[in-house]
Amino acid sequence: MWRDLIPLAKFRFQRETLELALAINLERAGLADQAFADDSPIRNAAIRAVLLQRSASADLLRAQAQNRSTPGDLRDIALYTLLYKELVRAQYADFVTDVALIPDTPSDMLKPFARPGAKNEDGYACPSARDVAAALQQNPADAKNLNCLADFVRRNPPAAGIDDSPAPPSPAASAARAAPALGDGPSQFAGKPFHRMSIYTAVMGDAQAGPNERAYALYRAIKCYAPAGYSECGGKDV
Repeated sequence: MWRDLIPLAKFRFQRETLELALAINLERAGLADQAFADDSPIRNAAIRAVLLQRSASADLLRAQAQNRSTPGDLRDIALYTLLYKELVRAQYADFVTDVALIPDTPSDMLKPFARPGAKNEDGYACPSARDVAAALQQNPADAKNLNCLADFVRRNPPAAGIDDSPAPPSPAASAARAAPALGDGPSQFAGKPFHRMSIYTAVMGDAQAGPNERAYALYRAIKCYAPAGYSECGGKDV
């Protein structure tokens, strides 16, 4: 129905409203990729951005990141979302491959993935994101690089729109089902993101980890509770 109505839109915002309705229906049906088909009537950049950030599969993100007919800002969103989700879902081999898609002169959004290794403000040295992923691909329990993965996320929190943590339901939502909204549908991206606290507890509990790595994990776990008094790093209390 929405596909038939969109070409008939004549008034301001009418087309965007119809595109939004179609996008919500496609997302909830697990068909977000259809919104990016060559003959798709969904052209609104903001709608496409939400679908990329919240619903798209890795294959769709990879395709859009390399599609020269896609506007540059949406290509950046697609590649950023792909790389970030691969990294925090332990899809290290895919990350190592896809990070090569970053252009020689990356946009500000993509720069964190292209930076060389360096020491952080506490003097803890970490390699580049690519090298962290490559090391964890070889040994997913590598304490040093687990700390560095958590540090990457700490220093580069996810861009607005791609956080997978669902918002807590409001009292009104418990009394009556809220209307569907774009971005609320199921994500087609495989895997679940980690919480930083889960990394810190794993490193602290690893008898094979070096004392410096365990000490840094403990330090960071404690910092998760400052200044709020509760963990800002997700996971269970320690």
